[in-house]
Amino acid sequence: MAIVGASLIAYAVILWFNARRPTIKITDAWVAVIMDTVWVVASYVLIFVLPFSSGGKWAIALVAELVLAFAAAQWLGIRKIRGGA
Repeated sequence: MAIVGASLIAYAVILWFNARRPTIKITDAWVAVIMDTVWVVASYVLIFVLPFSSGGKWAIALVAELVLAFAAAQWLGIRKIRGGA
């Protein structure tokens, strides 16, 4: 769990630095979308594979849905930047 926590903190710092840039790199934005999508898929795999309590499964699912919303918003932002929206 410590490795996951440290990784998430590092990811948050990277996202923060990317968000503070005057111009957004599309590659960095795609990396964020992909990593968020991987988080969502891995969360649902864990829900179905590991014996979490009902409350634990709901907590994991709610976090996964929030991360999915961020991924969707990021994807829409990429489309807007590229002129597809």
